[in-house]
Amino acid sequence: MFKCFVIQPFDSGKFDKRYRDIFKPALIDAGLNPYRVDEDPRVRIPITAIEEGIVCSDICFADITTNNPNVWYELGYAFAAGKDVILVCSKERESGFPFDIQHRKIIEYISESASDFNKLKNEITNTAKALMQHPTSPRTIADKQQYSYDDLSIEEKLLTSIIVGETGVTGSVSHPFSLQNIARNSGMGSFDFGIAFRKLIGKKIIELIDSYDESDDHHFRGVQLTVNGWDWVKENDSSFPSNRKNLMLTDFYNDEDIPF
Repeated sequence: MFKCFVIQPFDSGKFDKRYRDIFKPALIDAGLNPYRVDEDPRVRIPITAIEEGIVCSDICFADITTNNPNVWYELGYAFAAGKDVILVCSKERESGFPFDIQHRKIIEYISESASDFNKLKNEITNTAKALMQHPTSPRTIADKQQYSYDDLSIEEKLLTSIIVGETGVTGSVSHPFSLQNIARNSGMGSFDFGIAFRKLIGKKIIELIDSYDESDDHHFRGVQLTVNGWDWVKENDSSFPSNRKNLMLTDFYNDEDIPF
């Protein structure tokens, strides 16, 4: 089932009720798995989970009835990630839409009767089905964007090579903590690891997926190369250092990078 990241106010009130009674069932009817970060017990750092959730989702859904700063941040992040977004807004909204939202399709709804909500539910389902069958060009462009070898930093190249070594077997994933330990032993600090990790996700070279460790009987977010990521590695194979055993960060330096 495709994943849909839900962006809306969490208020223990009318918006949560609309999610449970209308939004969630409508998205499920369209073949989507709605995900709200506040409902995920595994989340420890919300902002990280939000950004990763948006990047890893197939589509996003946003209720922009209120000028909630978290909603606008997440919506902007979704647009930057090239995601299709289903936008809904109640007639309760008291101000106009921001300039960069005005030209987008927005499902406006009335909240006066059950028939209003039934109409909204059907519109959401139909829109979601249409978007999944015919993704718009921004999402296609984001998915297929190409990067040359020199477009990646030395930290990104090292981290990519580590993930290749850890997940070379089809279907295998690696734990982020394991990758960080290997990167540290290869000369990469925690800060540089974090930046490189986020950049590779943004470039769709790596992705996070729900995984399960049978030996420890626990679920975790595993890391693997995307299909585009493997294509990139194969296309740039000859550009990686020739000595690939126990690669270090310094192996990726060129003459301009050497700090002396």
